[in-house]
Amino acid sequence: MGSPANLFVRDTFQDEDSTPLQDHAPDTGGNWAKAFDISSDGTIVDNMVANPTASGYVSYVNATPTEYDGDGELTVYLKYQIPNPYTRILSNPIKVNVDTDDGDYYDVDFESGLIFRYIGGISDGTIVPTPDVGNRTPATPVAGAEHEIVVRVTNTGSSVDFEIYLDGELWQSASDTSPNRIAAAGKVGFSLDGATGVRAFEVIDFAAFDGFQLTPYEPPPPSFWAGFRLTREE
Repeated sequence: MGSPANLFVRDTFQDEDSTPLQDHAPDTGGNWAKAFDISSDGTIVDNMVANPTASGYVSYVNATPTEYDGDGELTVYLKYQIPNPYTRILSNPIKVNVDTDDGDYYDVDFESGLIFRYIGGISDGTIVPTPDVGNRTPATPVAGAEHEIVVRVTNTGSSVDFEIYLDGELWQSASDTSPNRIAAAGKVGFSLDGATGVRAFEVIDFAAFDGFQLTPYEPPPPSFWAGFRLTREE
């Protein structure tokens, strides 16, 4: 099952309004950088990152896992909300195994559950979820409510396997066994499509782990328990 989960990126986007994402320091991990030159600037508003309200998109990546190559696991966690009555957004993928120099990466679509493989920046195939695992249409997000998406990526050596969780429940499962599968560790990140005149999607929290973990919850430090006394009833 891979190594225990080790948090290597965490960002709750606590910063002044209008701060460009690339100028913002995450809670943990590396700095944000645009995945592609044509990406619009992502900016922080109300301690969130929203989609552009015009044409275009924002696409950012952060650090690379340290224990994924060979036989390892990677988890990417994202908490989001839909601020307005829900309409399908064209594409809001979590990005994994991103090689920004060569343009190799996977896009894991939040809504369809499809995984898109890109080689040299060009579409190189779609990994379709396994029919008997999950493969259900998610409930329509409630405007203003928070939701969680988790992508678990396992490099087995002969395949790159994906599990997608919505609000803590397994939703989709898929496996890339192609000779072109992207087995090497790469950066993690996300993209948000533009929606003209509509703030339609807001990222509240982003985290990534070496290993598998459904939430970025961390146990309190030992000092938290100071003063507590455990008793046993006879």
